[in-house]
Amino acid sequence: MAISEQDLVDFASNAAKAGASEAELRAAISRAYYAAFHALVPFAGKLPKSRVCPHDLDRVNHRELRERLTEWRTGDVSLRLSSMTATKSTLARAVEAACNARVIADYRMGNEVSLAEAQTQVERVKRILRHARLIQTEIDRDKLDDSAIDSVG
Repeated sequence: MAISEQDLVDFASNAAKAGASEAELRAAISRAYYAAFHALVPFAGKLPKSRVCPHDLDRVNHRELRERLTEWRTGDVSLRLSSMTATKSTLARAVEAACNARVIADYRMGNEVSLAEAQTQVERVKRILRHARLIQTEIDRDKLDDSAIDSVG
């Protein structure tokens, strides 16, 4: 059975409830991050490799995702995206924060995580997913414009 980014966010949202155990809160933080990661990888995969990307890297990993979003070299993907500098900045910061929260949840067992942190992560990721949908909408609009020009020309 396939799973979607929304399924991961729903799981995280359900786990980040009052009375949840710390294990549940950590799982919520982690799964929320992975929803964002998987929502953005298809877009990031269309962007050129970052300036710090190893030449032999053949997929978008966590660091490369953040680098590509920060560099935002979108010209070959969609001309509409190049002007979305506010989205770029907001998205890059949100992904960085979501990743940092995930690292704490997954690897820093000595750090306590709170319900508030889990709920903040879920809300952050919901915003990231909205940005991912907006990006895809702009890419789709560019394709529609291109096909309209092709059919007229």
